[in-house]
Amino acid sequence: MNAALLVAALLDGEDPKAFFRRMPRSSLPRMADVDFELEAEWEDDRPEDHFQFPEDIAFVRQQIENDNVWGWCSVHVTAKWTMPDGQEAEGDDWLGACSYESRDTFTQPGGMYDEMKAMAYDRLIDELKKRGIT
Repeated sequence: MNAALLVAALLDGEDPKAFFRRMPRSSLPRMADVDFELEAEWEDDRPEDHFQFPEDIAFVRQQIENDNVWGWCSVHVTAKWTMPDGQEAEGDDWLGACSYESRDTFTQPGGMYDEMKAMAYDRLIDELKKRGIT
């Protein structure tokens, strides 16, 4: 939406609700309308190649021994949306060399999961725009 158009309409006395009703609506989904999938896969790299402190490396090694995939993983977040015509589109984001106590720890609000969801969503929107959806 062009803010200048809104200001001009308001200065002309137009009701704001009427202004927004006549504005074209986007066909792009809001983030709240998108489904997100989260997967963790075992990381192939060695912890020693990513951590400086011995206690961090020891933590990761313990997580691996305890079969906790979240303790040493690559994380994949996928944003999926089904278009009105039934076609599906998606965008994704990957992050390697992750070490978390659990899935719950990784998905805490304001953390890396939120950032990865935003990136996957942006890539989904890019894909939709490539398909001509605006």
